[in-house]
Amino acid sequence: MPDTALLIIDMQRALAEWLEVHPTLTPEPTDVVLDKDSADSFLGTALSKVLEERAGRRFVVTRYASDFCVDSTSRSALSHGYDLVLAADGHTTMERPDGAAPTAAQIVAHHNVIFSVIQYAGRSVTVAPAAEIRFDT
Repeated sequence: MPDTALLIIDMQRALAEWLEVHPTLTPEPTDVVLDKDSADSFLGTALSKVLEERAGRRFVVTRYASDFCVDSTSRSALSHGYDLVLAADGHTTMERPDGAAPTAAQIVAHHNVIFSVIQYAGRSVTVAPAAEIRFDT
């Protein structure tokens, strides 16, 4: 069965009050919007059920923040039995104060490297630029 594109917007309700979602990401009627309370999008949400209902096996991650939500949800997706695709240029994190290390760019690069070599039994992990991620194959 080919992959099906399914936009799942998961935001912590507390952040949604001050975080403006870009107009191009306005949910469509077929999109799923999940409220979450932690960095792991599977924890305490209906995400597993939504993915099971749609028979999805490949989980594509793009989001904020690389060192929190991206990391936690990516590892959780692998633990839940999904193949992972991380959009190398589709995640970011906040800048640290001047002189603080690592920088946001270093954190993003670190996560791209970690997920390009991480191994989970029976799972595939791909790190690729967003333009190379296909949903029609």
